[in-house]
Amino acid sequence: MDSGSGRVSSAIESFDAAARTGTTRSGRTYVLSGGPGHDPDGMHVWSVWKLVNAVKEEKNVTPDYIEPAHRII
Repeated sequence: MDSGSGRVSSAIESFDAAARTGTTRSGRTYVLSGGPGHDPDGMHVWSVWKLVNAVKEEKNVTPDYIEPAHRII
């Protein structure tokens, strides 16, 4: 949140929609705050991570984890 520090997580293993918390494969827990958006620092970190890890395919899972009220149409 406005920290200027982009992050990339491992795969989401479980998600509690009511609490808006997700636990990743690495065991970290993240809390969603606010609606979806675009963060230049986060996008930079993601781009570098994809290069380093030779990612060939990606999927935006935002619609799978946000409530319909927070979706921008």
